[in-house]
Amino acid sequence: VKTAPYAAGMAFVLTPTLDGVQGTVSLDWTISRGDGAVVLNRTTAAEPLTFEPTVPGVFSVKVVATDGEGTAEFELAAMFKASAAEVFVDEAGGNVYPYARAADAATDINVAWDMAGEGTVVHVAEGRYALAKTLDFDRGITLIGAGRDKTVLASSAEVNARVATLNHAGAAIRGCTLTGARIGNPSGRDGAGVYFGAKGGLLEDCRVTDNSGQVKMNGGGVSFVAGSKGVMRR
Repeated sequence: VKTAPYAAGMAFVLTPTLDGVQGTVSLDWTISRGDGAVVLNRTTAAEPLTFEPTVPGVFSVKVVATDGEGTAEFELAAMFKASAAEVFVDEAGGNVYPYARAADAATDINVAWDMAGEGTVVHVAEGRYALAKTLDFDRGITLIGAGRDKTVLASSAEVNARVATLNHAGAAIRGCTLTGARIGNPSGRDGAGVYFGAKGGLLEDCRVTDNSGQVKMNGGGVSFVAGSKGVMRR
């Protein structure tokens, strides 16, 4: 997946490589964003296609190649991410893609998280939000809740994942409760609530509670890899 912060005029270039072609080739391109809306339909010859997104988003690509012998179809899910500067999550939000305004906030934090990239600030309103996967802070992403008694990020036994991992000096989680993780092997021995990698990150004004592993734990709700630069505050 090619990821870059969204900016006006940014472009992604798709360069096809064709094998076993018989005669003239045409390529029918369809590019769709994360909510299913089609943002580009174009037919080209065997040449690169330049795609310039007009809004932040995660974009998938479908291409149908036709030559003198027949057709072949390819689908590339989540091929490009033009990450948003700000993403909003709210149980009562308008749920309008790309969730870049408070009034358009996503109601599902998992969908909104897919919009996050380097430099993104994710605002999560008061409420309880079920996680379908670990929130992975491997880039400079900041998540800001409404307060640790108001915003709850909840994993579950069915997910078998941590609530969050922090492994970037510019990553931060503020003002929320992280709870409910039940992790097993191979990850179940370290930090079910939050796991700090070597590059660290910041966990601030949060509560980490009721997280556990299915095997003997070596760090309980929070764990730091040896030498981690991670910081917990309040």
